[in-house]
Amino acid sequence: MAIRGTEPGRKDLLETDLRDIGLRGLALYQSIDMINYIMRLQGDEDNSTIAQLKVRSVLTPISSPPPDKFLYFEVSNNLTHYYCLEVENNGQGLGEIQSSDKVVLSGHSLGGHLSALAQCLFPDLFDETFTYNAPGFDPPANPILSPGPPM
Repeated sequence: MAIRGTEPGRKDLLETDLRDIGLRGLALYQSIDMINYIMRLQGDEDNSTIAQLKVRSVLTPISSPPPDKFLYFEVSNNLTHYYCLEVENNGQGLGEIQSSDKVVLSGHSLGGHLSALAQCLFPDLFDETFTYNAPGFDPPANPILSPGPPM
């Protein structure tokens, strides 16, 4: 499985590479898209209730209590911006990856960043992962990631 690198333009270069990876340590929205896709690849074709993750944004005054569960927050202009993760069971399974399959993963640049994350989150699925010129991610600063095996 190959994951593409950064495409020219605002979304990948400015929003994902510079803001998300550069400031937050993780390409959050593209990571969620990748996780959802992998879960759909593993799901049976006749299953239309595959769990799919969704990022919900909550903006509150700085003095307000935080939501019960949140992934990440930013503070600016006396406001706190929380990013919460929700699960919706509305994904359509694709049946492309079986439970016994071992997949080799590769990615360049942003694709390498996502490949490294996929290896950590799905260690039983991916047999090997190759990354090229990929930015890392910062697990201690980001509660989404748990420590995994050295890569």
